[in-house]
Amino acid sequence: MIDEEEETLYKNYTDWIRDQGAVFDKVSLKYFYVDYRGLMANAPIEKDEDILFVPENAMITLKMAKESSIGIKLKTHEANLIYPNNSTLSTYILKELADPRTPWALFLKALPKSVASFPIFFTQEERKLLTGSQFLKAIDELKEDIQWDYDEICRCAPEFASIAKVEDFMKARALVNSRIFGIKVNDEENDALVPYADMFNFKYQSDMTSWAYSDEREGFVVKAKEDIKEGQEIFVYYGSKPNWSFFQFYGFVLEDNENDEVILEVEFLDFDPLKALKEELLDKKQQPKKIKIKETTNINKFSKAISYMRYMVFDGSANNLREVTLPITC
Repeated sequence: MIDEEEETLYKNYTDWIRDQGAVFDKVSLKYFYVDYRGLMANAPIEKDEDILFVPENAMITLKMAKESSIGIKLKTHEANLIYPNNSTLSTYILKELADPRTPWALFLKALPKSVASFPIFFTQEERKLLTGSQFLKAIDELKEDIQWDYDEICRCAPEFASIAKVEDFMKARALVNSRIFGIKVNDEENDALVPYADMFNFKYQSDMTSWAYSDEREGFVVKAKEDIKEGQEIFVYYGSKPNWSFFQFYGFVLEDNENDEVILEVEFLDFDPLKALKEELLDKKQQPKKIKIKETTNINKFSKAISYMRYMVFDGSANNLREVTLPITC
């Protein structure tokens, strides 16, 4: 259930997107439980039928963000952003939120209020639950990267510091990361935030829908790939990703994910007396900093990974080291 204020917001939001030319007659927003909303069919939908159409003029795109006043400054001052696309889009969203005349007001107000499920916002108690996992380091590295991008944006466009604090930027980044669609418009790569389409929830290996930008129709189209019954929730597939990616950027994990992987970070030990020789024999450019092992990793690649790690910890003589067959980059 949602309160009256929230209900009015979504009615106005729905009216706004329809006024822009969006079409979704057989789809309705539903709150399934607290903090879980999604889109469901309010009538039967046949295979190959359009579920949703959103015209380009109702979308917030990366191209639009790059052409904004701050976007131009980022290019002019050669901003060294770690995540250039998502950070540029996040900057645009925050700038628009601060503008009382923004045409995107209803779209932006309809974005989720809570970001508590994203690990970068975890409390200390929640972080304790991750002790012993690789997630804690990844979370801290992501927070450092976001801080870097924020500082770079403020360097190139000092006025941004008065628009948003780094905490605001982190929230915007979380929302953009979890809601962005990569599209191609007239053969040009672009990223977009698509109203209403961003409310479809994910289902593992779901083949229920397909989505793409249509140059002919000048808009974003979601189609049914199978018959959908009235009252059924409609899902989209976010793609094949490991659990660390789902967890870090979407705030959930899958219990049975065949694309899951373990990331092994490898580097020479500083106190290794053979470190200099190992680096000399093995081109530094060939040294993988991280080795990804999946359940589906073939035996050949796995053997190369083990070979590489054995080479790194080799503690024999220098002469014997020169005779070792160097592992191939894995």
